[in-house]
Amino acid sequence: LCTIVEVLESHQRRQDLKIPLEIEVELTCTYLPAGAPEPPSTFTAITRNISAGGIYLICEHPLPEDAEIRFEITEANKPLLLNAKVLRQDKLPLKREMPQYGHGCRFFDLKPQTESILRNYIFRKERQRQRRF
Repeated sequence: LCTIVEVLESHQRRQDLKIPLEIEVELTCTYLPAGAPEPPSTFTAITRNISAGGIYLICEHPLPEDAEIRFEITEANKPLLLNAKVLRQDKLPLKREMPQYGHGCRFFDLKPQTESILRNYIFRKERQRQRRF
């Protein structure tokens, strides 16, 4: 038999509501693994979907796994400054003869208040989306 003495941390992010969302955001790369090609200091990406645990972004610049980015979502009740770590990179078909890369990212360093605003924003967007159908 074993007894759990203390729960240090618990994450159940996979059960978070994930919604399709297409907005433009300005990314800043805050960390790149050694040897990775450096993108411009800021560049534009389009979101594909979002949850309270992470986001999928599409842009013209490849970001390697473990790269860290920062961006702001201004549509929420209060502007949300979010930090995310790239978990995977997908090479997508060309768009207007430009390379496209998809990035599955996980949020990190989310303060409780920021996470609450983010969850509120996601639920509000989902309600708006359902009303249209």
